[in-house]
Amino acid sequence: MRNVMHSIRWRLAWYQRRTHLKHPPEYVNVEPTNACNLTCTVCSLDRRRPSGLMDLDLARAILDDAADSGVREVRFFLAGEPMLHPRLPEMVEHAARSKLRTVIHTNATRLSPDLGRNLIQAGLHEISFSFNGQNAEEYEAVHQGAAYQTTLANVVGFLEVKKSLKSKTPLTVLQMIQTMPEASNDIMGRTPMTSRGRDARGTTNGLRPDFKKHFEGLPLDKVRILAPFTWPEQEATGFVARKGSRYFPCQALWQSVSIGWDGSFLGCCGDLNHLWQIGKFPEQRILDVWNGPAMTEARRLLKVKNLDNLPLCYDCSAVWRNHHPIWSDLRDATFWIRDRLGGRQ
Repeated sequence: MRNVMHSIRWRLAWYQRRTHLKHPPEYVNVEPTNACNLTCTVCSLDRRRPSGLMDLDLARAILDDAADSGVREVRFFLAGEPMLHPRLPEMVEHAARSKLRTVIHTNATRLSPDLGRNLIQAGLHEISFSFNGQNAEEYEAVHQGAAYQTTLANVVGFLEVKKSLKSKTPLTVLQMIQTMPEASNDIMGRTPMTSRGRDARGTTNGLRPDFKKHFEGLPLDKVRILAPFTWPEQEATGFVARKGSRYFPCQALWQSVSIGWDGSFLGCCGDLNHLWQIGKFPEQRILDVWNGPAMTEARRLLKVKNLDNLPLCYDCSAVWRNHHPIWSDLRDATFWIRDRLGGRQ
């Protein structure tokens, strides 16, 4: 119930476009590293920023501050591949002990059975696999530097470990970006999927039978299909983003805070190249930045649609929708309630 009320509070503040917020961030993005072992056509990481690994003591201090601030969830990804950090399971374990929900998004190329087991036993709550392609040709065209069969085996191996441990967690999600605009399911980027491989509208999820068979009998909980998205000044080249016709401020500044591997606070969760730094931990803490001058002014500019002074926002597809976000939120809430009541079709 506390999590539900938190979600309602930030959404109401967002709908009303408040600039000073009484609620804490719902989640914090923590970047274990900005290094990545792949070059993907759907990623805007340009590698001009020096790469590094977040110090474990810094990570623990950030996680403690998040818990003390009333944050509900920590997401261990931003730029880079989180599983390149050798202490990632320790970060997850510390967050889980602090009663923070933990999430990882990964390309899965470094996901060995031992690492998977360690993450599960550390208390990981959710993991999503970036897997854009249902055969070797499709996948390797996007994930340059990765081998389709090897990565698929890593994902399947993780699911087998989870099954062998009889663990209900983490929630496992296969995430794909529809790189062709006409293939996108939803202008805002997602079609909710049930754990039985059908989307929440009751239609098939689009996975081809020869690909879907790899997951038969395994605990893959969801398939998430995202529409293409991008940000100005850091464009990927492998897709074309679609835009809605109605302006509404991006929810990120009402929902989350992002922290890079070196402790830098970032103004946007899509700022993979650290173009908009707004503070530094521990000189500033999460709540200092949350209602600090940079985020408050950014919310004000978004409120009045003054995007010229927000370089990462002026042409971003996240601020354009086809309808008020309340309708999507009500739809998603209906799916969530139906699943919790056992009403999957």
